[in-house]
Amino acid sequence: MVQLLATVPGVALTVAASFVSVIDQAQRFRSSHEVESYLGLVPSESTTGGRRRLGSISRQGNSYLRALLVQSAWSLWRTAAHDDPLRLWVDAVAKRRGKRVAVVALARRLAGVLWAMWRDGTVYDARPLAHQQAKGTRCAAQTLEFHAAALERASRKRCFRRPSTNSRSVMTA
Repeated sequence: MVQLLATVPGVALTVAASFVSVIDQAQRFRSSHEVESYLGLVPSESTTGGRRRLGSISRQGNSYLRALLVQSAWSLWRTAAHDDPLRLWVDAVAKRRGKRVAVVALARRLAGVLWAMWRDGTVYDARPLAHQQAKGTRCAAQTLEFHAAALERASRKRCFRRPSTNSRSVMTA
C-alpha cells in the first residue's frame, strides 16, 4: 500500500508510510473529509448567534503527519508537471488566497486523495481528478452564467417613480 500511495507526485515513501501508520485502516472513515478532519487540516469554526466564523486549521491529530503532508504539498507544487490537475488547482488557489493558504489546502486535498487511493487500492491517476475538477468548474461557470442572466433581466425592468414634489425644483421668477 505504501508503494501505491507513493505514486502521487510529491509523496515519498516516508510520507506514505506515515500516512498508513497514522490512519491504520481506511475503512474507519466514511469520507475524505473525516480523514482531513482527523488530521487537523480543516478550518476551525466558531459559531455564535447565527454567525459562522472560520479560522485557521484546527491542528488536531498527528502533527508529524500534518507537517509531512504540508511538505509534500510544497514539493508537489514545485516539481509536478504543469498540466497536473493538483498543480493547476493550487496555482488557482494561490492567486486568490496566497501561497501559504494554498499549500495547506493542497495538503488537505492530498490527504483526501491518499485516503481514496488506499480505499480503492489504486495508483495515482490524474485523469479522474482532472475530470472532477472540470465538472466543478463547469458547474461554477453555469452558476455564474445564471447569476449574470438574472442581473440582466433585473436591469431591463423599468422602475416607475412618482414625479418629485420638491419645492426647490420649481423655479420662481
